[in-house]
This record gives sequence, structure tokens and C-alpha cells, in this order.
Amino acid sequence: MYRLLSTFLAVALPVAAGAKDIQSAYTQLDEGRDCAVFAGGNQDQAHWADLVCSGYKGYPIFVYFSDARESLFYGFPR
Repeated sequence: MYRLLSTFLAVALPVAAGAKDIQSAYTQLDEGRDCAVFAGGNQDQAHWADLVCSGYKGYPIFVYFSDARESLFYGFPR
């Protein structure tokens, strides 16, 4: 029984583990047109902002700007 199972797994797993080709797509992001601010500093603390932008195929892009640095996150948050 063990040999039968191990033979089946040796034959079936490489076929089942086949992956699709990796693709990448370049899109332009215009923060003034494609994004909306959902959090930000007030008049005294205007040096930070959190934006959400429309991304590739409807996936959101989150842009966090603070202290002249930007962080980007892609996809739906959990």
C-alpha cells in the first residue's frame, strides 16, 4: 500500500504543481487624478497623508506619505 501511494504521489505531484507564467504590467499612477485622501494631517501637521488609488484590474493601491517617504501597498487589506 505504501509503495502504491508513494508511486502515485511521485507521478501526480509534479503535474499538479505546474504554475502559470509570471506576468507584470506597468501602469501610471497620477495621485491628483486617480487617488482619494482618506486620512491626513491638519493645517499644523500637513506633512503626512494616506491615499487610496485605483489600481490594475480594480485592485486598490494604498499610498502612505509621511516625512518625505512613500510606502505603497497593493490589494485588499485584511
